[in-house]
Order: sequence, then structure tokens, then C-alpha cells
Amino acid sequence: MYYKIRLLSSVVNGITIALLISLSSVGYSQQQVRDVNILIKKLEDKDARVRAEAAGALGTIKDARAVEPLIVALRDEDAKVRRGAAGALGAIGTAAVEPLITVLKDKDTRFRGTAAYALSQTKDARAVEPLITALKDEDERVRGNAAYALGAIKDVRAIEPLIAAFKDKEVRVRNVAAGSLGEIGAAAVEPLITALKDKDERVRENAAYALEAIKDARALEPLITALKDKEGYVRGNAAGALGAIKDARAVEPLIAALKDKDEYVRGNAAGALGTIKDARAVEPLIAALKDKDEYVQWHAAGALGTIKDVRAVEPLIAALRDEDTDVRWHAAGALVEIKDVRAVEPLITALRDENAIVRKIAADGLAEIKDVRAVEPLIAALEDKMEIVRIYAAYALGEIKDTRAANGLLTALKEKRLEIIGGGCRFFIRRGIPGTEDLLIAAWNKGYVTLDKVRDFLNCGNSKLKEAVMPWAKENEKHLDSLEREHSDRESPIWGQEK
Repeated sequence: MYYKIRLLSSVVNGITIALLISLSSVGYSQQQVRDVNILIKKLEDKDARVRAEAAGALGTIKDARAVEPLIVALRDEDAKVRRGAAGALGAIGTAAVEPLITVLKDKDTRFRGTAAYALSQTKDARAVEPLITALKDEDERVRGNAAYALGAIKDVRAIEPLIAAFKDKEVRVRNVAAGSLGEIGAAAVEPLITALKDKDERVRENAAYALEAIKDARALEPLITALKDKEGYVRGNAAGALGAIKDARAVEPLIAALKDKDEYVRGNAAGALGTIKDARAVEPLIAALKDKDEYVQWHAAGALGTIKDVRAVEPLIAALRDEDTDVRWHAAGALVEIKDVRAVEPLITALRDENAIVRKIAADGLAEIKDVRAVEPLIAALEDKMEIVRIYAAYALGEIKDTRAANGLLTALKEKRLEIIGGGCRFFIRRGIPGTEDLLIAAWNKGYVTLDKVRDFLNCGNSKLKEAVMPWAKENEKHLDSLEREHSDRESPIWGQEK
């Protein structure tokens, strides 16, 4: 049984690395032997790009003969080569584990750190104890990579050592350790609950942070208790974790936390209440829009947008006039989510805001509400000095059923303004004008089609548009799935449905 795989074909400074291998169930072919040796030699090429590509190709082949040369490549002066070699060793897996464990004892700190990262790619349990030892390395990069690797392997033996790493003097190591415990998941919950009572505030703070990632209801009451911890970061992280768990029993304690003396706690409590989406939080969050700290204000605005209660519309309109830019654009974003017609005139005014993000979000909101009062202001916004605003203004015009909006977009089509064509791609797909495919594809290639419109190209029934975005869609399948879920309420246009 033979499998033919094209691994790499690229030209770098006139050098071509081209590889077509045959893998057999009974051994290596002569061609593969030659190819592996060629790629191993390329790991010594003077051009870093060639070395990096060779490392990647060896990782695809997964030939154990490449282990030692790839371990040498972990010392490469170029970061991309080192990362490529680490990834390749991880892909090779079993044969690479013991040599990489040996490297963890090397005197070169960068070498040790890269080896720890490579072990994260292997996910091999043999590395657990050596990586636990590496959590005490003198170099913070080694300790951080060791913590990360333990999270990738997800072995319960690492739980207590990772909790101990919460006392590391470097914040990066502490954060990585917390993230790794989140990766280990349910088995870490009880030890982390115990850690919430540790006398060291760094341990308590990171325990709450890790529990946010795990989202286990067993931590609910201990986290509610932690809302009264003497340290602000512990209280703030506890609030975030309660939001992740999404249990209504946390609503009243979180509402109380909106009055905490620490703005980090108040902001995280507001965000958590938005995640839980309980109507009891609406009035307290409206009050939080007037908090003295902008971090709290914009979290409150975002939460109100998530809850989508119409009681928040007028207060959010008032927040559109706040002096802080972040507050204004979070308020605009919340109004986009609520989609109330009372927001039309304020969002039209926001099209002239001094901040481009506010103007862009205002245009997006007007696209959602689809009120004809916005047509002329949106046509004017097609001349905005910022490209992103023009793109979203075009999108909004395409969603509003109005002759003036259509004429504005068709004029941009005649002028071949690619950013307007990309922004209004859904409109142009529905029109299905012969010959516009090339302009739409050009807009995609220039980055003027926002990624949430990829599925419109895929599903519109036009083979040229589908073919244009298919390579990106295949490489970013998980991201595309996320976009699909986020915009599941929006139907894809069909080519020529409005001729």
C-alpha cells in the first residue's frame, strides 16, 4: 500500500526544495532515503528560510533518522528554524522523546527551552517527570515552556507541581502554569479549590484564573467566597471564573462585586454578569455605565449588549457621548447587539466620531437595524478617510433595501473601488452582475472582504467565488466554523437572486 504526499515545493533564492515521497507498509523506498538525506543536508543551508522549510518537511515525513539533525537545529540562530525543528521533532514523536529529555539538562538555556517546547508537541508521558524538574530551571523561558508542555501532555502528575509554579517569581511562568492546569481540566479542580485558600496571594490569584478555564460547577461556592478575598486580583479572577461557569447562583454576589473598591474586580464582575445573561443584572449594569473607571464602564456596556435588554438602550445612547473612546465603541457595539430603532440617529451621529473604530461599529450597527434614515449618511461614509469605515459603510448600504443605497454601490462598482466592492460583496452577489466575479475576487485578494463573508463566497452558488476562497477555508476550518456559529442568524446570499 503506497501513499504519495507532496510535502514541499518552494523556491528560495533560486534554490528549489521539491519532495515527493512514497511511504510503504514494508519499509522505506530508495526515493525516500534520498529525500530525507537531502533535507537533512538542507538544515545546514546558509539561508534560514531553506533551513526552516527543510525542518518542516522532515516533520511531515516523520523519519526517525532526522531526530539528531533536528535536535542540532534547535540551536539554530534563527527563531523560525528553531520553531520548525521543534515542531518536526514533535511530529516525529516517540523516537524524539528520549533525546529531547536529554537536552533538558544541556548547559545552553535556549537549547533547553526549545527542547521543552518540542516535548509539548510530542505529548508523550515519558517527558512528565523531566518537565516537572524543569519547572525549577534557573531560566524563566525553560520554566515557562516546561509548564506549557505539561499542559499539552495533560498528565495528572503535573497538577501539584504546576500549582507550586504559581509562586514563580516571573508572572509569565505563573500565567502559563495556570493555563496548563486549565488544559488538564476536571482532575485539577479539587486541588485548585484548595489552592484558593493558600496563604500566598499569587497561588490564590492563579488558582482562580485556572478555574475560569476549566468552568467546573464544583468551584462555584469557593469562588463566591473568593470574591471577598483581601487581594484585588484574587477577587477579580474569581469574578471572571464565575462568569465562565455561568451559574445563576453567582448573580447576586457578582452584583455586589460591582461596588468593590477595586476597578479590576468591578470590571470583571460586569463582564461575568454579561456572560451569565440574567435580567437581574440589567439595572446594576446600567448604573455601572457611570462608574468612575473606564474599564468598568466598557465592561458594563459589553455586558448590556450581551444581555440585550431594551432597558439599556437609552443609557447606552448616552454612553455614546462619553469622553473615553473605549466606552463609546463598547456602547456602540452593545447597541449593535440590541438592534433597537431608537439607536439609529445616535449611530448616524457616531459615523462622524473622531475614532475610526467607533465609526466602523456605528456602520455595522446601522447594517443590522436596516433603517432607511441611515442611507445618505452611509453614502457619505463611503468617502471616510479610513478604509475599514468605508468597508463597513458599504456593507450597511448593501443590507438596506433602498434605491439610493443600491445606486451608491453600483457607482462604486463602475469606478472599480475594491474596498467598497468587498464591503458590499453580499449586495453584489445578490445582484449577480456578469463579470463582477473578477472584481469581487480582487477585493478578496486585497483583504477587503471581511472573514465573516467567506461563507457567502462559499455558499452563493458561484463556482469562481467559491474557488477563490477555498484555500483559505481549508486552512482555517476551525476559524470558519466559529464564524459560522457567530453569524448563524444571517442567511448567505445567492448569486443573482435580485437581478
